[in-house]
Amino acid sequence: MNRCFISFILIIFLSLQSAIAYEEFYRDVTVDNNHWYFKRYTTNCTFNISGTLKGYGISIRNSYVGGFAGVNVKESEHARRGNIYITEKLTLDAKEGTSAVNENATDERYTIDYIESWPTKLESAKLFSYSGRGITLSEYYENNDDIIYTNANAKKMVSLSVYSTTLLGMKLHADITPNETKDSRVYNKNIDYFLKSKFQDGIFKFRYYSCLNRPNCVCVAENYYGDYTVEKKIYLKENFTIVNETQSNWLKCPD
Repeated sequence: MNRCFISFILIIFLSLQSAIAYEEFYRDVTVDNNHWYFKRYTTNCTFNISGTLKGYGISIRNSYVGGFAGVNVKESEHARRGNIYITEKLTLDAKEGTSAVNENATDERYTIDYIESWPTKLESAKLFSYSGRGITLSEYYENNDDIIYTNANAKKMVSLSVYSTTLLGMKLHADITPNETKDSRVYNKNIDYFLKSKFQDGIFKFRYYSCLNRPNCVCVAENYYGDYTVEKKIYLKENFTIVNETQSNWLKCPD
């Protein structure tokens, strides 16, 4: 006997003290023995940070900004004794928006169409130089399965990186049966990235992964050893159009 089990939660949390809204959409579905899981969340947030570091010595720095409608950034730096200079700026603007869902469930099939508009914009810029006994530097940028990752280890290095990304909306369609899962997602988003890095006596790794339409994905992997100047430019734009259709069966999230 085929059975379909669905658990879900839709939360809008309002903090009276900070006036920050948290929104989450969640589905956990099992049709017979076939399991499918989907979760999205965001928060109203405006965040800005900038700074400059200059000096000689040992430094360890780690930062993470994420959980905003699939937009994330992670940076880390572990430097042995040496001269270091960094100037950087990061800005984030995320908004709670609207979402709508249309779903149908039987013992043998579960289908869902989900559309959201949770506008999110993130910008990061960093100018960096180091010379000394050695430094390890990594950067990770993601906008919903579009990932840029760099990792460097060198004794002397100068690097400039600029990342800007915007997410306006996403659309999901999933069809789950006992024997098969069909899951397709499209986004209104763009990515603009620039990197120029010059290093000596080092190792530099660059990765770019993009999955615009599963399973049609793009993966770029590059490794450099020695003395190099590496320059990268990436621009991506993806969008979809919502066609006119009957919305009588759609459930709109509360404002």
